[in-house]
Amino acid sequence: MKRKLALFLAVLTAVSVLTACSAQTSAVSPFRKLSDDALAGAVDEAAQAFFDEEQPVGLSVGVLRDGRVQFFNYGVKSEGGAAITEDTQFEIASVSKTMAGILLGTLSADPGVKIETDNTVQQFMPYFELPEYEGKPILWWHLSAHVSGLPRMPDNFVDGENPYADYTAEDLRYYLSEQAHLYTEPGTEYVYSNLGVGLMGYAMSYAMRTPYETLLKSRVLWPLGMSNTKITLSEQEEENRAMPHTRLGTQVSQWDFAALQACGGVKSTTYDLMLYLAANMGQIPVESEYLEQGMAEAHKVWFDDGGTAIGLGFIHGEVDGRPMLWHNGATGGYRSFIGFVPETGTGVAVLCNSAIEVDDVAVQILSLMQP
Repeated sequence: MKRKLALFLAVLTAVSVLTACSAQTSAVSPFRKLSDDALAGAVDEAAQAFFDEEQPVGLSVGVLRDGRVQFFNYGVKSEGGAAITEDTQFEIASVSKTMAGILLGTLSADPGVKIETDNTVQQFMPYFELPEYEGKPILWWHLSAHVSGLPRMPDNFVDGENPYADYTAEDLRYYLSEQAHLYTEPGTEYVYSNLGVGLMGYAMSYAMRTPYETLLKSRVLWPLGMSNTKITLSEQEEENRAMPHTRLGTQVSQWDFAALQACGGVKSTTYDLMLYLAANMGQIPVESEYLEQGMAEAHKVWFDDGGTAIGLGFIHGEVDGRPMLWHNGATGGYRSFIGFVPETGTGVAVLCNSAIEVDDVAVQILSLMQP
């Protein structure tokens, strides 16, 4: 999953097809529509310009400012298929890591759960033998902040059209117990690791004796009303989601996740991601005290080496000189980006069902959102 850390862009102009909230979402929406027509026009222009130039199959953009949202949708789910809407499900890839980080923070905040961010992971996995570095073990937060010392991917991972689908818990156990070694002391060096976050999700599931998706839904997604965000889709949802495509528009395989779900297995919509960003900025009520605390823990800087500052999943950057929390994502035929600026109450989510990077246009739009 490709990453881009250079996120400082000049403001450019832009255009798009505005769509109102669908009946499915508007009936229960906690949002009001963005009231600044000039701003909406500028966002529309930026998104349309990207769509016209890059020609993805489909694109969905959601913007948020102080509890007001608007959606901009372009293209179709597949060739000859239905139009994209804010309720269309896409693979969000590594944006999933921010949800895993919040889940970890939520479990750590719950006194009825023994998991704490600065506990060792090994104590919760007696049937796994996790590697150490000169006697120093991996802690939970190390996995979420990519400072565990583990590599990006395990050596026994086989790439392919749907590469994560067949990587099982037994594969993970064998690699960690028989093959793995830490390249650096845990907590000292940033090395982006799908393996690390995938292990964290599996370990949380193992420790709680609960499937990872069930944990994520019950503690993060359902309390926020994110009913169209999930890992396992129904048969109808599989048929109706945006289909994945190459940069040139050829349909390719979706990506399914077995043991490493937490690193990239979530599917979501721009509507649900507006709920997610609004909750992270305190713009909609969060009924769970533990979830509120979990989000605060995820937002904190847990590691900063002067080049990369990261929380539990969320990367710290800047837009127009203001602090921004963000993450992007890429699977075989999808690209994604979320980012928000707490200081100004602004956020953006961009989902695309073609293998075309959306980071630049997402940050451009977030820059337009700044007062």
